[in-house]
Amino acid sequence: MDDLGKWLKKLGLWDYAGVFAEHAIDEEVLPDLTDSELKELGIPLGHRKKLLKAIAALGGDGADGPTSTASTPSLTSPPPAPGAEASLAAWKRMPGERRPVTMLFADITGSTALTEKLDSEDTHDLLYGATRLMCQAVESKRGTVCRFMGDGVMAMFGAPL
Repeated sequence: MDDLGKWLKKLGLWDYAGVFAEHAIDEEVLPDLTDSELKELGIPLGHRKKLLKAIAALGGDGADGPTSTASTPSLTSPPPAPGAEASLAAWKRMPGERRPVTMLFADITGSTALTEKLDSEDTHDLLYGATRLMCQAVESKRGTVCRFMGDGVMAMFGAPL
């Protein structure tokens, strides 16, 4: 099960390691899995397709087992996923999944005193420009702006889009 868990982790589907263990799915059973059986386990369509494609790349047609010595990759070295698909896999969310999330609150220090000296148009331009830059910084690091709070921004990192 250790190799199977590593293989699932490399596919970005580590969340199913427990389901596979619970149903006694190991490297021997893996090539025989069908789409309907994966559906029965509660695995969504996109992840079922990804699993079936990876199983096929392992020689999962039943002729050669996933641990055979044929010229197919082993469970510990799955075929490389396309860059965009692999990076987005980290952002997909499964029901009941737990992930570490980082919350950020950033505001403009001393803005109250500063805006008291400015007229309304200048205040708007200053605050709008600053919050726009904060949002760009958050989004460039794959964060999500959750809320604007006065002269500040609340953002979240590590959560699904």
